[in-house]
Amino acid sequence: FQGLALDEHLRVLGPSKQYYESLLPDFRGTPEPVGGAGLVGRAGAFLAETVRKVAESWGVETLTDDGETSAENNTSVILELAFDGDRLLMTADAGMPALTRVVDRLEAEGWERGNLRLVQVPHHGSQRNVGPSLLNRLIGPKIVQDEPGLAVAYVSAARDGGPKHPSKKVTNAFRRRGVRVYATQGVNLCFRKDAPQRHDYSGAEPLPFFDEVED
Repeated sequence: FQGLALDEHLRVLGPSKQYYESLLPDFRGTPEPVGGAGLVGRAGAFLAETVRKVAESWGVETLTDDGETSAENNTSVILELAFDGDRLLMTADAGMPALTRVVDRLEAEGWERGNLRLVQVPHHGSQRNVGPSLLNRLIGPKIVQDEPGLAVAYVSAARDGGPKHPSKKVTNAFRRRGVRVYATQGVNLCFRKDAPQRHDYSGAEPLPFFDEVED
């Protein structure tokens, strides 16, 4: 449904039908071809991980561009909501291949990063789904000091989702680019613009910058 405009404000940015169909053979539920050796690419994203901690600073970023996500995640629907000159990007569980295609499309349309008001951090903040190069294109390059701009990001993550959901190196990467990051972590959050406060939703503090992250 890429390109489908649901109304004047909401449209589907991805995936395209062609990209979706190219991912189907790598779905975990897709039968393996007769006589084939199996789909080797399926296993890569599900290997056991050994968690170790590394130091980060404002000038040292350990997030990389080599994260891999499943074919199923890369078929996630990516939505853009635009109103009053602001743009909101909902990424679901999309990984870097899917998000890169969306950024390619946006840049071809004359994408202006400064209009991005809110972005959902994909897949609960997993370090497999975003990297520095993608964030530089989508949000902007690293800034020289901790001065959050207008853009905010939210992470939908379980109360006990850490250390992977959200990854501290991911939230740090957004912070370096001037984005305030908020995580649900078991509470209800409400993004408001000139709207009344909801009685069952609480205020939230942005996540801090972490000096130590899980690798």
